[in-house]
Amino acid sequence: MTVITRLVLVGALLGSMADTASADTITASGQGWCKGDGMCNSTTASTINNTFAGSLSGFEYRDWFAFRLPLGDITAGTLNIWNDEANFTDVAAATFEVRDASEISFGGLLGATMLGSISVQLADAGVSSHFVSIPLNPDAIRLLNAADGSLFVLGGVVTPFVPTSPVQIFGYTSGPPAAFLELSGDLSSPVPEPASYLLVAMGLAVLVLTRRKGAHAGTPLIEAMS
Repeated sequence: MTVITRLVLVGALLGSMADTASADTITASGQGWCKGDGMCNSTTASTINNTFAGSLSGFEYRDWFAFRLPLGDITAGTLNIWNDEANFTDVAAATFEVRDASEISFGGLLGATMLGSISVQLADAGVSSHFVSIPLNPDAIRLLNAADGSLFVLGGVVTPFVPTSPVQIFGYTSGPPAAFLELSGDLSSPVPEPASYLLVAMGLAVLVLTRRKGAHAGTPLIEAMS
């Protein structure tokens, strides 16, 4: 095997460090809630805290979910949120809206753009514990692509807010499971896998040892590259 061939192989290994895929599942790196008096149980995008959206004791609650997006072109997506069996609602008709949060605060979670929605009744307390899937609309896909490779925060809002009608939806208090995104498209991980680093290092080591061997044998450089 010539040195040039080895260089081509090493280049191929380097190219494979970006793990491309047609679909990806991204688990939330952080989540929590903020309520109408300005209090948030967490504003750290790397902390998984208890979360729910709705109204309780006269306060409106909004939840949030932070995701580290992959690189690439996203063509479709679904937000999956855990629906705890302890959820409840006294609202006859309401909608859970997914929003593009500008920041992790009560006001910031009501982003300017609705990215998807679902009837609160479809995720009511009568349903046993499971994840509820919310398809993301074209505006969501556009914003996700604009933020590829970076942190993206989704806000969750129950509308209309009725202070006298308690609603606790998409909530739990015992930690994970966290929400997750299912994404489709031409995607790649922004951070190479450790195994890729190892393969590249091995390829470079073989190249260096071969060149040293040629040098010790007195082989001219022009011959070693042929």
